[in-house]
Amino acid sequence: MWNNSKKLKFYYQRERYGVESSFLRPLEISKENLEEREVGLRRFDSMPIEIKKPCFVKIDVEGAEDRVLEGLGEVLKEIDFIQLEQTHINKNEEKGMMSKNIRLLEDFGFTGFLQVNTTYYEDGFPMKSDLIFFRDTRDKKT
Repeated sequence: MWNNSKKLKFYYQRERYGVESSFLRPLEISKENLEEREVGLRRFDSMPIEIKKPCFVKIDVEGAEDRVLEGLGEVLKEIDFIQLEQTHINKNEEKGMMSKNIRLLEDFGFTGFLQVNTTYYEDGFPMKSDLIFFRDTRDKKT
């Protein structure tokens, strides 16, 4: 999934079984541990997928969360919860900013998030967290 339909290079990192592979070029990795693959991408909202309630979406795309969120388009209005894995350091070129993700989700009616599953480096600096975004679905009449 992406913010437009096209072919793009996918940077597969052989180290750690591809765990940190991404469509964003990594900043620091040896060429012998990196394999480039061309992959076709599509916008989610361009596919005939029926959204059923309640709808929970998890996005873990190594810094490209903003592009995937943009590709959801108006479908974002139908989603109840979105979980994003947010890295707290920049490991890739063109890493999306958390503030952009928050603004985009607020524009589509998400009112807050919980931060869970934070992992840390040995020196105590946070590595990544999961952010679970939600809407205020309480009855507004009461």
